[in-house]
Amino acid sequence: MVAQDVFLLLKTSAYEKLDLKVYGTFFEIYGGKVYDLLNWKKTQVLEDGSQQIQVVGLQEQEVCWVEDMLNLVELGNSCRTSGQTSVNAHSSRSHAVFQIILKSRGKLHGKFSLHYPLH
Repeated sequence: MVAQDVFLLLKTSAYEKLDLKVYGTFFEIYGGKVYDLLNWKKTQVLEDGSQQIQVVGLQEQEVCWVEDMLNLVELGNSCRTSGQTSVNAHSSRSHAVFQIILKSRGKLHGKFSLHYPLH
């Protein structure tokens, strides 16, 4: 529903003039490490000069339609770490975050971070 809302709002007159582009990132935290789920690379989490937490080196994938965003979620979800627990043979032992990033002329306009449900 969030993806639908984003693309619907981008078509309104208030946002259309901003020439916003939509990107997605997807990462997981597993065993104290952070992995980019769109290119399966280990990344680093650092604090920038403004004391904001940044996940360094995440691949940003441009999405133009709701379906593109849902496909990105499926791709990242298929790469998530899973393992057997006493309750579920295929439980995820990670925390995953999908981010929707809005940029105007290459500059950050806004970012949504969504905690993805465990599978």
